[in-house]
Amino acid sequence: MTSHAEPLLAKGAAQGTKASAELPPVMFHDTLTDRGYVPLGQLASNAPEQDHARSSLGRLYYELHGQGPIKVVFICGFATHLVAWECQVKYFARQPDYQVCLFDNRGCGWSEEGSSFYRGLARATTKHMAEDLVELLHYLQWLTTENKEEGDGNTNDATQIHVVGSSMGGMILQELLLNPRTQGRLASATLLSTCPGGWPYSLRTMVNFVRLGLTKDFELRAQRFSDIFFPTEWLHRNCSVPSGDATISSSDEAMEDSSSKSLLTNRRWVRDTLHARLSFTRPQPFYGFICHALAILRHSVKASRLQHLRAQSTLRTLVMVGTDDEVIPPQESLTLASRANAPLLVFTGAGHILAMEQADRVNSVLERHFNGQLELGF
Repeated sequence: MTSHAEPLLAKGAAQGTKASAELPPVMFHDTLTDRGYVPLGQLASNAPEQDHARSSLGRLYYELHGQGPIKVVFICGFATHLVAWECQVKYFARQPDYQVCLFDNRGCGWSEEGSSFYRGLARATTKHMAEDLVELLHYLQWLTTENKEEGDGNTNDATQIHVVGSSMGGMILQELLLNPRTQGRLASATLLSTCPGGWPYSLRTMVNFVRLGLTKDFELRAQRFSDIFFPTEWLHRNCSVPSGDATISSSDEAMEDSSSKSLLTNRRWVRDTLHARLSFTRPQPFYGFICHALAILRHSVKASRLQHLRAQSTLRTLVMVGTDDEVIPPQESLTLASRANAPLLVFTGAGHILAMEQADRVNSVLERHFNGQLELGF
């Protein structure tokens, strides 16, 4: 870790953060520069609430990777741990220009829901989860009132923050973009496989999610996970490992030679990747599962609200979707892109988790988008 890590951890400890010895295991050791817990309810906007109420809001676990000036935040989707952004953190955090922020949403991973059961249900919305992220960005001093007051909102600090959200993470990102505290302070937003709300989910999708949430056996869970999120045809293909990925060589003792690895199917790669992440995650509590489900079902960003993004002249917004996404209909991304006046990049034959299935191409697109060099014909 860098010397910057200890002061932040010490600051967190003073506010209720666990000692470093009690922090969870880290999957990406080579790029880690800081991590800790952020107690929620500390911003001035929550001041009218009583202290005991504020202390019941829970706390977020976060990790910083890399040390570059360009800041990138990745927002997880439904019931998803921060390790889901494995292909992205390995790509960006190893470059000198980037620093990546990963975090677990409340109710999942190593983050914690508040102590009040009913209060937690009331706060199970994408808007409140976006406010959680605002608190994290303020805690990291990536997003501060001082930055806004020192100039016209287009300071170097402000324009170097890029946010990426997938699925429910994209819903949270929509609310983040409309949050008054972020206006004019973000450089770009990328929304993957998401929707503006309005219950676009089929009965089959909802049943599949419930079945997945109730499945305890790892092999069966991995199979159901793959069938829900990836196209069948892609799962049967021979695997092409994303750049920088070492999951196969490190997790599967049966694949001993390169010729065997080249014949690995994508289904097996997904299974091995999920297995390699087990030691760095923990099962989502049922209460957290319910809160995430409520947040998705309650999400609704109407056209009139999304059109406010058009007024943010410094914000570059991009929408991505796969044509074979069976979780959220691709038409929803078209609607979202139209309302936000954002370009839409379509991945033919791709499923729901683009950041994993199409990792190399997504990373390339993101890098061009961050640098303002993405052409619509890419």
